[in-house]
Amino acid sequence: MKALIAILLLSVIPLLSQKIYPKQQVGLGYSLYSGAGLSYLIEFNPTYAAKASGFIYYYGEDLPDVVEIYPNIGFEFQRNIYKNPNSRLYALAGLSYWYFENRNKTVKFENDREIITRTININEIFNYGLGIGFEHKFVNQFSISADIGLHYQTSGITNFSPIFDRNPKGTEFIGIGASLGFRYNF
Repeated sequence: MKALIAILLLSVIPLLSQKIYPKQQVGLGYSLYSGAGLSYLIEFNPTYAAKASGFIYYYGEDLPDVVEIYPNIGFEFQRNIYKNPNSRLYALAGLSYWYFENRNKTVKFENDREIITRTININEIFNYGLGIGFEHKFVNQFSISADIGLHYQTSGITNFSPIFDRNPKGTEFIGIGASLGFRYNF
């Protein structure tokens, strides 16, 4: 009997916790201006919210000589324009920092001598954005959000990564950015 009461209380707590502020969400997201990966959002009150995102991609074949490291971290500030219990429309300002490092090793033989060449390519990308977003809650526990806005990007190397670097002919880019996120509300 005690176990049944405990299970009922634990299942009701998440539903009650979204009635008061601060409201919190955790999930996955990708944003051209405010980072990608794991995301945490906190609504401070009915008007303002903040989001932090980040992830580290690490892949290596011959450590430490052949490795790819791609961490990023981003932040976003949101102000609600319209809000009801299941959805909200908000203005946003975001920024993120992406670091790319590729380490390679080549081995060649000349005159029966082994020549090892190690290269390290590093690029840092800074993203900034202003936009508008929409979030909708499903079953009071899950949210989906989508944003669109003006995106400004600077990077140190031209066309370093065609997926993340939107600067094909230079080190700066101005254009349209977007984001998509899926989060759990608690």
